[in-house]
Amino acid sequence: GATITLRRDGERWVIAERGDFPADFTKVRNFVLAALALKIGQSEPIGPAERTRLRLDEPTAKEGGGTLVVFGAGADKPLASVIVGRKYFRRTPDDPKNAKGDGRFVLRPDAANTAIIVADPLEQAGAKSALWIDRRAFAADEPISIDVRHADGDHWHIERGPNAGDKWKLADLKPGEKLAENTVVSIAAAAGGLDLAEVFARDAQREAKALAKPTVITTVTRDGLTYTLKVGDEGGGNRLAVGTIQGKLPAARKPVP
Repeated sequence: GATITLRRDGERWVIAERGDFPADFTKVRNFVLAALALKIGQSEPIGPAERTRLRLDEPTAKEGGGTLVVFGAGADKPLASVIVGRKYFRRTPDDPKNAKGDGRFVLRPDAANTAIIVADPLEQAGAKSALWIDRRAFAADEPISIDVRHADGDHWHIERGPNAGDKWKLADLKPGEKLAENTVVSIAAAAGGLDLAEVFARDAQREAKALAKPTVITTVTRDGLTYTLKVGDEGGGNRLAVGTIQGKLPAARKPVP
């Protein structure tokens, strides 16, 4: 029931249904190379019942719908297509759903009566954006200041100088208090390695509910970029967040010794 379109936008790949959020180029490249290298390990004639059982019907089918993968040279210019069905196992595992297959059943739409087994399990062939997103797309590398404001008014701010060896300082440090340096190092590392579980298209109603009382995290990096993240809580282990990146990268990096 899901569709995802990976398209090239200049020098990068983006996910069209996710507001052109950056796709992981390595994953796109590896999937294309795997598709180019596919070889027929075995092929068998099949009828409608076997096609449904192997999930090799068109995705729109009520039962037995597979995953249609279309490689294109641009809008309405398909180069090739294939329907990816069930995993192939030499021996049935205890947990087929989560086990890595030994291959995959596939079908060419122009040869609907022939099932093909390929040796590659094609685990990347899915329409969930979590499979494709560039998890470094919102990475505030080399932060020099981090400001956190909670909805209840609690607030803290840490910053350091522009040089790599500069120490972190906590604003409004009270007498007798000492900065926990190990904690600060962990916070700075988290800013540069945000764990993106999934990316969604913007939904004003959902955001209004989940971000009614957000925690606002503002991070400024050594390159002069400002990352602002509004974080809510929808329960479970994940949090809904909306982020923006502002600023302009310098035309040339400052020379170092």
